Amino acid sequence: MLEGMTPEERAMLRAEVSALDTKNAQEALEGDVVDLLEKAVSDDNTIDIRLLSPGWGSSGYYSAEILKRDGPIAFPVGTQMFLDHPTESQKRERPEGSVKDLAATIATTPVYQESGAAGPGLYARAAVVPEYKGLINALQPHIGVSIRSPGAFAEGEAEGRRGRIVKEIFNSPIHSAVDFVTKAGRGGQVLALMESWRDPHDAIPPAPDAQKTLKDDPASNLKENQDMDELQKAHEALAASEAKAAEFATANEAMSAELGSLRESVALSEARVLVGGEVGKADLPDITKARLTEILVKSAKLAVDGKLDATALTEAVAEAITSEADYVAKLTESGKVRDQGKSTQSDDAHAKLEESYRVRYAGEGYSDEQAKKMAATAAGR
Repeated sequence: MLEGMTPEERAMLRAEVSALDTKNAQEALEGDVVDLLEKAVSDDNTIDIRLLSPGWGSSGYYSAEILKRDGPIAFPVGTQMFLDHPTESQKRERPEGSVKDLAATIATTPVYQESGAAGPGLYARAAVVPEYKGLINALQPHIGVSIRSPGAFAEGEAEGRRGRIVKEIFNSPIHSAVDFVTKAGRGGQVLALMESWRDPHDAIPPAPDAQKTLKDDPASNLKENQDMDELQKAHEALAASEAKAAEFATANEAMSAELGSLRESVALSEARVLVGGEVGKADLPDITKARLTEILVKSAKLAVDGKLDATALTEAVAEAITSEADYVAKLTESGKVRDQGKSTQSDDAHAKLEESYRVRYAGEGYSDEQAKKMAATAAGR
């Protein structure tokens, strides 16, 4: 896929893809091992492969719709096939892979088949590098293919099981591949064959019963199936635990909100009792007491522990009562009748007292009509 690119273009492409992969590292797809369909590479150096099958895998759930839609785009003709998946260090140091390990390429556009040779799945024909034909033939009983590509997931449920649902499979010029990988429990045999194939002079000769060792081992297959069952059970248990944790978190949020509301209600009741007791003892008009009580109760605050800050509220009540008493005293003084023989002056003083109350109440947010009525009551009309 990198043919015809300059070194600078290659470097830029690697940097862009590496940055993308680093950002979305949790969205790296790596498929399960899928058996080779044929026992030998054909005379024209091609071999049929099944890339993916629908259902649950180690990376998540693959639906038939996703394989049909994204398969041809994610793994187009020319997609490279290496001997084994790269290690993490190899992904960083040589993301495009090594030429020495390039064993084949996808030769036909992948097609989803409901009734393929190995059942439903995404199928394609691969062109094997001639030099690796003999090696792949020798390794056939012990290897399969496995995809790797960027992907997108979403938590969900499929076939009665919860987990990661694959929502999209992307194509990456460097990181998308379909590699030949070792089946579980076959690492030693495959390594010996590959060393022998690459450098027969330095490799340790296989034991006399090597052919017997390299054949399918029922006990090994049984252990592999048991391991897969255990892995699936562990995944299901983890999914159940995560769902339960989410339920607890939701319930905890609801309980916290309810507790906060209860604390506010209790604090409001305590504030009304405290304010009512203090204001009730003050020498103020009843309407003034009622107004002060409402204002002071609303101004009550909670302490750090969620309880009423009684100390702060007591201080605020004392200041408000003092201020209001001073105000009333000044109004009363200014409204005293100094000349009992002059009723006009008395009426004027009373009118000024009432108007002073009206202005005060209007400034506190009461409507003009409410302010007038409250002022008349406060002035003793």
